Amino acid sequence: MSENTSTKLVIFPLLPFSSEIARNSELQEGIQKALESHQFIEKDVMIQTDLQDNSHHPEWHLQVHITTIKDQSNKIQGILMVLNDIT
Repeated sequence: MSENTSTKLVIFPLLPFSSEIARNSELQEGIQKALESHQFIEKDVMIQTDLQDNSHHPEWHLQVHITTIKDQSNKIQGILMVLNDIT
């Protein structure tokens, strides 16, 4: 990737613990590995939240799939990350 490339993380739909996802070191490492290796990454991650009311779990177990998005010249344009809640 070029030095001028910026990273933007968009989580859709917005989850009640989106900020914890954005800061999770395991997910950041998976993203970096996908960008460097150009390989599909799959891993299980646990996210701990401060949400502890009746509608939210304090821990979320996610199955994560990460892959790069490339243009016609095979240049990386971004990543796609799919999170499946397996809590």
